[in-house]
Amino acid sequence: MKDDDGREEEEGTSARVFRHGTTTAAGASLSLARAVAALLLWQGAIHFNVALAAACAFVFPARVAMLHDRSCMVLCTQLFSVLVPADGTSRFGRSIARFICKHGLGYFPVTLHVEHYEAFDPQGAYVFGYEPHSIMPFGAWALTEPASCMPLPKMKILTSSAAAFIKSRKGFVKIAMQNGCPLVPIFCFGQNDAYKWWNPDIKLLTRIATALKSIPVIYWGKFG
Repeated sequence: MKDDDGREEEEGTSARVFRHGTTTAAGASLSLARAVAALLLWQGAIHFNVALAAACAFVFPARVAMLHDRSCMVLCTQLFSVLVPADGTSRFGRSIARFICKHGLGYFPVTLHVEHYEAFDPQGAYVFGYEPHSIMPFGAWALTEPASCMPLPKMKILTSSAAAFIKSRKGFVKIAMQNGCPLVPIFCFGQNDAYKWWNPDIKLLTRIATALKSIPVIYWGKFG
């Protein structure tokens, strides 16, 4: 199908892909119900686990003594599930991931601008530097294969914060140079505005975050 400017568009996908010149791929109007379900599967699972852990630690043992052992069992099960490596070959897990990546674009207004779309080789390897990561890298959904915006299957993206210190963080650059892969810079405008967030300024939490290389952040918004 062609648009008003004579550029070709793909049909039956979650994006509009212009095949000539500078490419603009925008998330099409998908089902709102499926978009909400995708957000609930991702964000809802995170909040459910946090709420369950908090309830087991602070509510159940204090209110009902009989549930103390069960609470410990639930916490141990959650800890075990965190330590066990994820099965990347699971069909069920991959189906859920594809559903989230495809229909999540129907909730966030994502527009992807690509220069020289025809230069990307589906058989080639690329290193994408995505900025900023923010709370959740929702913009990265537009780069995944289920979104049908890019011709590159099995895409893996390395993300970090918007402030990049190249002197101390050369990992993704080294990977590209060592493997002879093109380095593609990406910046997502509006990524930091997806959710409101608050970072507790507590020295103990700062030390823990430094050790774990993960910042404890409280964030909120629609389905977040």
